[in-house]
Amino acid sequence: MLGTETKRLTTLVNDFLLFSRPSDAPKEDVDLSETLKSLVNRPDSDKNSDKKITLNVINNADVVANRTFMEVALNNIIKNAIEAAKSEVKISLKKVRGSEFGVQSLEKILIEIEDDGTGIDDDIKDRIFEPFVTTKASGTGLGLAIAYRIITSFGGNIFVDCSTLGGAKFTVVFPIKEMK
Repeated sequence: MLGTETKRLTTLVNDFLLFSRPSDAPKEDVDLSETLKSLVNRPDSDKNSDKKITLNVINNADVVANRTFMEVALNNIIKNAIEAAKSEVKISLKKVRGSEFGVQSLEKILIEIEDDGTGIDDDIKDRIFEPFVTTKASGTGLGLAIAYRIITSFGGNIFVDCSTLGGAKFTVVFPIKEMK
């Protein structure tokens, strides 16, 4: 019991530290397709479940961000989807053109993470990215708040909606990296 509680408190402290870090982290080119592939194929215990994870990504989807922070943000969203899913999670990465999604660039990189769980209740949908908002008995409510802070600090945006699979769909949008 002591080991379990120590691990839980360590995770909580690390989440607080990550949430409070300044957004002026060093930036570099981050290939989101490689990041998503490595997160899905990482030998973590939650990802080695009996749930089907479908990954459909384009190549060369670069954004200017901090690699470590992007991994944390996307991993938080993927982990939530896997935990919420009954049997299936779909992750897609594509480039789109248009003025929607609140990013100031006409061309965008779009990441969609969907699950077939029960979805997110309408009464907390507007607050889902706020700290300490959680539907899990053992959750801290920091995972999505951290993801939101990281994604928006690098010029992206994140939205939650209903998935065609029946659960939740998180859409992450970034402007396409300017060519030098």
